[in-house]
Amino acid sequence: MPNILLLALHLEKSGRIKYDRKSGHFQITEIGQISSQCYCTHDTMLTYNQVLKTTLSLNFFACFRCPMSLESARRRNSSCSSCCSGSRSESHICFANMVYITQTSSRLLRAIYEIVLHREWAQLADRCSILS
Repeated sequence: MPNILLLALHLEKSGRIKYDRKSGHFQITEIGQISSQCYCTHDTMLTYNQVLKTTLSLNFFACFRCPMSLESARRRNSSCSSCCSGSRSESHICFANMVYITQTSSRLLRAIYEIVLHREWAQLADRCSILS
């Protein structure tokens, strides 16, 4: 199977496009537009779709577990712990990591907000707007 077809199937699985196998045409979905505007990956969108569908509530930490890899989370945790303990050598690393976390979480929260707004889930949209 050609690479473009595999890509189309992946994007369709995460809800980012509608793929007509007979004609070979693609149509972007609202979720696809949101994910491209907020720079969300395929795995992130799969997680959001799964978490938001199964619970119909906003489990904030479940939504954020996917985008942050385990190794980068360990690195951020260790540098932030050393920062909090008073170590001066890694304070700039801690600051940079905290800026990264803040920017990433606000971008991903915006994506969640747009998704629940599109699905017309008023309570979740309200909770997202409060968190942002």
